[in-house]
Amino acid sequence: MNSKIFIICIIVAVLIACKEKKENSLLVTPSELIFNAYVFSEKTLTVKTGAKDWNATASENWILTRKSDDKLMVSAKNNSETTDNRAGTITVMAGSAEPVTVTVTQSALPTLSTSPTTLTFGANETTAKNVTVTTNSISWNYTCDVQWLKLERSNNTLTVAVNELNLGTAERKANITITADDRKAVVPVTQDYVDSDPVLGNSIRIGNVNYTVDVTKVEKIEDGIWYLYAQTKNASKPLVLHSVRYTTTTPGYVIETWVGNDSVSGKESPQNMVNRYERAEREVKMSVNGGFFDMAVGGTTLYMQVTQGVLTFPPNGNNPIMGFDEQNRPYMETVNLNCKVKSEKDSKESGIASVNGKRSTNNLVLYNSYKGKRTGTDQSGIEALCAPVEGQWEELANHINVRCKVEKIATQGNMEIPKGKIVLSGHGTAHQQFLSTLQPGDNVLVTIDYSLRSDPRINSTAIRNVISGSHIVLERNSILPVSTGDPLQYDNHPRTSVGFSDDKKYVFFTVVEGRYDASAGVTTGELAQVMQYFGATNAINLDGGGSSCMMVGKKAMNSILGGTWQRPVADGFAIIKK
Repeated sequence: MNSKIFIICIIVAVLIACKEKKENSLLVTPSELIFNAYVFSEKTLTVKTGAKDWNATASENWILTRKSDDKLMVSAKNNSETTDNRAGTITVMAGSAEPVTVTVTQSALPTLSTSPTTLTFGANETTAKNVTVTTNSISWNYTCDVQWLKLERSNNTLTVAVNELNLGTAERKANITITADDRKAVVPVTQDYVDSDPVLGNSIRIGNVNYTVDVTKVEKIEDGIWYLYAQTKNASKPLVLHSVRYTTTTPGYVIETWVGNDSVSGKESPQNMVNRYERAEREVKMSVNGGFFDMAVGGTTLYMQVTQGVLTFPPNGNNPIMGFDEQNRPYMETVNLNCKVKSEKDSKESGIASVNGKRSTNNLVLYNSYKGKRTGTDQSGIEALCAPVEGQWEELANHINVRCKVEKIATQGNMEIPKGKIVLSGHGTAHQQFLSTLQPGDNVLVTIDYSLRSDPRINSTAIRNVISGSHIVLERNSILPVSTGDPLQYDNHPRTSVGFSDDKKYVFFTVVEGRYDASAGVTTGELAQVMQYFGATNAINLDGGGSSCMMVGKKAMNSILGGTWQRPVADGFAIIKK
């Protein structure tokens, strides 16, 4: 009897244990959910349990859950405001069972960029070039719309090579399209065509008359650099014309703005500039005078000036620039200026009214070493000497959000400007609201930037050398009317112009002699015709008259007002061998 009772007890205990085990069981599948940044559908968790009921909680408010019988439907809010991946969990509980945790991750807003953003190949160039792809997406893909490019991918690098030489007579173009999730980046690719020797015509149109060109010279200076000369001896319009054609795809050279004695108020003859560069072991292949300037003693340049990425003088109104990027590609347009300074300690910000210009009432001005040794200000303001935390001001890759440390605050004016540093000089409201809050040791973020009005993406990080002219005389091979109201534009004078071909392959530096018997000079409208004769389709008018001068190496190519004396000028362009 006792044995029967014992067996029954055993059975009951087993049944109770099985019931408890079933009630304590909990299985959730899958154990992980992954969402993209943009969520378009729900994902399903299957819950198996012996308990009468179960529930689930999410650790993050971006994880959305919905219970449906033995399923848990899960979705996520769009991750559209961050570039970071995010993670959370869902905890499922049932009776006395051990809770089950499911991990939930969501990818960041997709990012995609390439470096470089464009590729350029020479007509005969066979060396492959690399494009680095940066993205937070799991994978990326690429396509190309032409057959003359060969592409190979390795990790985050796309290697691009040209399959064949471009033996045609025009530049050819392609696009490489890179995609990652819903992001797309297009890398334009261009291949140059074979360079041709320049040929000068036997007639030139000036005004409404075609004149015979009596003398021409075409001389090769270096690969890609040609000196061109033309002379008309017609008594009604004698002219002596000089031009240097540079092929921008020719490696080993840089087009650079030279500044007279490295100062906006300094003046220097092109001959002296060549000698000074030579002492610094820099070989000048060609140079011409540049922009307009105040001819008074101590007078400064009048228009925008940038040398090797350093803004030395700001734009003046709507005067167009002639600028060059690091690949020597030309740009001719008006620009916008964006200059400001921000204190890191309190986030106060102030606009910068000028660079190396005169400090006016209630203005904040930045001075760099191109101003000269001192700021030249009076005692009515306050000045802060600042030094870049890394590097020297003149040698920085760009001047956007440059972190500078305040070294000195002074109120006596005329502060010294050490090379490599800058001075922030304020008057009135500018110094009361901003400079007066600074102390030595504070950090400020300084931005000196400029960009093309037609395309703000092309800014100071691209265009590294700039000189402004009075106006554009030739655009897309159309001669533009003079709108400055300056009578000097309608008279015959010596002229200097810089222009380029529509495809930006050729740049032309041109000087027209004038004001003496052998060469009468031209109007600015006729200057456009001279530029067309040499091959330009776009051109700008620079300083002329007694300033017009061209040097090839150390040799002056033009007669200046019939003589040899060279006027000291504010600046100019030079082709320099790297």
